[in-house]
Amino acid sequence: MTTVYLIRHSEPMKDLIGSNNSSESDQLKNEKNILTPHGEELAFALSKREELQSVDVLYTSNFARTMGTAKYIAFNNNIEMNIDERLGERKFGDMTNFSGDFFVHQWTDQDYKLPDGES
Repeated sequence: MTTVYLIRHSEPMKDLIGSNNSSESDQLKNEKNILTPHGEELAFALSKREELQSVDVLYTSNFARTMGTAKYIAFNNNIEMNIDERLGERKFGDMTNFSGDFFVHQWTDQDYKLPDGES
């Protein structure tokens, strides 16, 4: 029998240091967002749970906060993290010239997307 655990990342920083760098997209800033010190403690504690002591395979997105959460589970089980970009959040796209409520558009029209974004 195979058991699959889906684990959300631990507590991320609210404002990434250097996040005002205008040369980076909001998407890239989001991907680089790391865990808080408390988030690191929570991730470490999570990795000690009994059901996570016999993990054979571990997948994570390429987001810093998810890898930061998964690293303790990987270490405790002496396994590699398989990083899969498909597990990341959807790409919002270019919001530079967008006016209106993006999330309302996304909710009411599942095919709606911004340039270079995903629906």
